[in-house]
Amino acid sequence: MLGALIATTVALGLHAVDAPVDSDLIVASGIILLLSGIALVGAVQDALTNNFVTASARMFEVLLLTGGIIAGVTIGLTLGQKLDVQIFVSSTGTTWSDLPTTLLGGSIVAIAFAYGSYTPLRAMIPIGVTGLLGQ
Repeated sequence: MLGALIATTVALGLHAVDAPVDSDLIVASGIILLLSGIALVGAVQDALTNNFVTASARMFEVLLLTGGIIAGVTIGLTLGQKLDVQIFVSSTGTTWSDLPTTLLGGSIVAIAFAYGSYTPLRAMIPIGVTGLLGQ
């Protein structure tokens, strides 16, 4: 909860001083950073290997972590509203001209995460292609 609150507070602070940044993207990136993907993967792995008690405990952890993210963002936005600093999420989307940059970014992020996770170098090209296709 504290991590999401900090990300939201930073975005609100930057918006309050008219910094040339997208405050809604700061909040969104904070949420994505805090998502509990590893715990979810562990819960599914435990369920597939017939460790149902551990799987349900890990799934409960995922739910608690997700609830903490929601609570942190909500508290931050509520504080911002009380201080008359509000941010709004725009839904402009992307255009066809953004496609090459977006695909390249998806591939780079996948490769960087794999490298940070000590993946063997021989797997980097398939991971990059998978990131490109996923994007």
